[in-house]
This record gives sequence, C-alpha cells and structure tokens, in this order.
Amino acid sequence: MKDDAASVENPGPEARGGAGRRSGVRLRVGLAIAPGLATVVVLPGGRRAGEGGSVHERPVGAPADDGSWPALTEFLREVREEAGARSGVLSLAVLRPLGHLKVLRLPPLRRASLERMVALGAERFFPPAEGGLLTGLVRAAGAKEGVVAGVVAAGARHVEAAVAAATEAGYAVENVTSGPAAALSDALARRPALRRGRTALALHGRGGLELLCLDRGRLRIARSLPSGSPDPAGHPSLEADRLLAAIRETRDHAGYLPDRVAVAGMEVPDAAGSLDDVEFSSFPELEGVTLEVLAACGAASPSPATPLLAGEAQRLATRLRQRRRTAALCALTAVVLAATGTLHLSQLRKETEQVRALRAQMRPAVSDALRVRGDIQAVRARVDAFSGLEAARPRWVELLATLSGALPEDAHLSSLALSREELRLDGQARSAAALVPVFEAASWVESVRLGSPVRREQTPAGVRERFSLTLQLRSGGDEGKGPAETGGGAR
Repeated sequence: MKDDAASVENPGPEARGGAGRRSGVRLRVGLAIAPGLATVVVLPGGRRAGEGGSVHERPVGAPADDGSWPALTEFLREVREEAGARSGVLSLAVLRPLGHLKVLRLPPLRRASLERMVALGAERFFPPAEGGLLTGLVRAAGAKEGVVAGVVAAGARHVEAAVAAATEAGYAVENVTSGPAAALSDALARRPALRRGRTALALHGRGGLELLCLDRGRLRIARSLPSGSPDPAGHPSLEADRLLAAIRETRDHAGYLPDRVAVAGMEVPDAAGSLDDVEFSSFPELEGVTLEVLAACGAASPSPATPLLAGEAQRLATRLRQRRRTAALCALTAVVLAATGTLHLSQLRKETEQVRALRAQMRPAVSDALRVRGDIQAVRARVDAFSGLEAARPRWVELLATLSGALPEDAHLSSLALSREELRLDGQARSAAALVPVFEAASWVESVRLGSPVRREQTPAGVRERFSLTLQLRSGGDEGKGPAETGGGAR
C-alpha cells in the first residue's frame, strides 16, 4: 500500500495513453467539487476506493444561471474519452463550503421520519444555499433519549448542475454525498487501524481543514476550519497551530480528547503542553493525499456508514414513487366511484323493476276505474245534452199543449205562427166568435183580435167558419197553464 500515494498523482501522457486503449470499458470515477475546482479520480477496473487511481484536476468555474455547467461537462467528457470508455459511472462528493457534515442528536424516530425532519429544517443545522439544500443521514447510534446521526447537506443548485453535467458527458450518477463524509470513508478504507480507540482525522484541502473525531470507527464530532493558507506546505506552522487549537477546544467543550491524530494533506504538527499524551502521525497510506482526492475516491465506494444525499437520481425516484402513489390513489378513487355508481345503478334498476311489478298489479284495477270513469263521463255528457235541449226547447211546445186543451172539440187548427209577442192561429170551427172569449179568458193572453173576416164553408162535417185569430201574448205570463185553469176545458 506504500505505492498508493504515488498512484494518485497526476499521471503523465504515457500512463494515460495505456489506459486510453480500453475501448468499450465502462469507466468508474469519483468527482469532488469545490468552489471553482473539480477533482476527478479514475478508478482502475477491479479496484475499490482507497486502492488508488489516476487524478485529474481543473478549474471549472461556477454553474450557469440556466443550471448548465459547460466547463465541468467538457472536463468530464475529456476524462472519459482519454480512458477510451463509451460510458461511465460517476459518484459525486461536494466539498465545503458547498457541502457539509455534522453529527446531530435527533429524536428517537424512524429513519424516514428523521430524514423528513432534517430535510424540512435543513437551514436550522446548515448554512443556507441557493436553490435550497439536499440532505441525507445515517443513524450512528440510538437510545430512548435520542438518536446520534451523521447528517450531510449540500446546495441543490450545484448538485443538480453537476449531475446534469455528468449525464451530458456520458456518465450515470450513482452516489452523491458531502466531501467530508466521502473522505472519511476513503481514509478508513485506506487505513482500517483508524477504527481503533479514539482517533481524530485532520484532512486538509484547498477549502480548509476538516477535523473528524472518531470513537472506535464511529464519527462523534465533525468540525470545519476555514483554511488560513491555500498552500499548507508554505505555512506549516499556521495550519498546525489551527489544528492544535481545534483539538484543545474540542477537549474543553465536548470532552473529547483523541488517543491519536492522523493528518493528511499537511505536515504533522509538533504537539506541546497539554497535548503531550496525544500521538500525531501521518500514515503512509495518507501521505501526499489531499482532502479532494480522498473525497473523490470515497464517493465512488461509500461505506454503509456514509450518509448519502438525496441527489437528482434519488429525487427523481422519489417523484416517480409519489406519482405512482398519486396514480394508484386516483385509480382507487375511480374504482370506488365506479363501484358506487354501479351499486346505485343496480339499486335504481331494482326499484324500477319493483315499480313495474306494482304497476302491473294495479293495471287491471286502474283499467276498470278508467272504464267506469269513461262511462260516468258519457252519462254526464248525455245528461248535459238533455238538459241543454230541455233548456233550449221552444215555448210553442207548451203552447201547443195548452191550445189543444183550450180549443173546443169542433174546432181545429190548420196553421199557427209564433213570434216573440204574438201567436197567429188559422183554422175552422162551428163558431169562430165562440173562440174569442175562450182565449181572452186565458191568463197568458193579453188580447185577441180577428186577423181577417170569417168565412163560412160547407164541409163533410157540416157548415164551418174559417177564422184567423191573432193572440197578443202577455209579457212574463204563465204560458204553461192548462185549459183547466183558463176555463177552456169546460167549453
């Protein structure tokens, strides 16, 4: 493993040329992004993180406003083409100040509930970022009073832009985590002895110093110290003093004093005074390895204890699951509505059949009732017709009856004419003069006068007088009185 430090140095053209002939190989790389800088570690086939690889670094600026990252896309495409690979698998580590790592004590909840709680309250634990924060966690230990969890966060804008750039360059994004968490995973893979006792890892990079305090391999404290110098080799005493001050502060405030301190990316400080019992060393596996290289290698093969961010792939999967759940809920709602409608329609059909059966039972009685009603209406129509005829009958019908009773037996009428106020009678009688008093005695006659002279005629029955009488009718008189009342009947 002593050759690992050399293996992660930037290879020359000859070394890269040998790897560039692996046409058709699917490349596996780790990418660490910091403000303006990208570090790519190409892992040779069959090797895991912590076992070395070729390192590529390039300034890439910042993502564009539309979410693209052309410089990073071009950089990743060149790395893939140099390796002669058609496609690649990429794991992303986001370094500070873009990515963060903390150890938090959370309520004793399930992991899904903890993830939702941290995601909703991310800005309570981490500095805010443009576009929001993506978070992830791993439960380190749990108890009734709370859960100790390693929590990572990164700015969504940079993560999504890096994922888009990697996808455009021909890579499939596998993992996304923070730089400190990935670096810790790779350091433990390079030097498993770091899991013994209390060990503090001091990892230096261009963005600053990461102090990761372990207790039997479990992360207990994670601190970030902004770099006092971008080149630790040029100011070794400055970086060493900052590290010693951070360890003393951790001891005084958190009660944590490591048994040993392993440094990477910087010189081993000379402990003095109260830290005489702490062993400071630089293991061969970590010599010359910067925080950026450790983060890129560790992102490619994270340990189970490495918390991963809910990256673009995970968020897409989450959105797909939510869409499936929504579609399933809509389908279930449609099924319930259809079942409800079918049941209601069935009930309506049943009620309709019952109504039809009841109508069939009632039909004979209703038919009889309708027939009786028709008969009643016909009888009423006839009665009304008779009543109308009786009301509209001429009054001369009654007059004829009266006249027939008033005329003597030797008299008969040959014609009569009834006007509104007069009745004209033509006929024969033995004595026309005898008829005048008969009609004058009638109550319904106002006056009687001869309409023409009386003529005598010889008939088979003897001599008869032809007469013509005009009777002036009494207004409002009783035209229906019989001859008994008029006295005509006695004659």
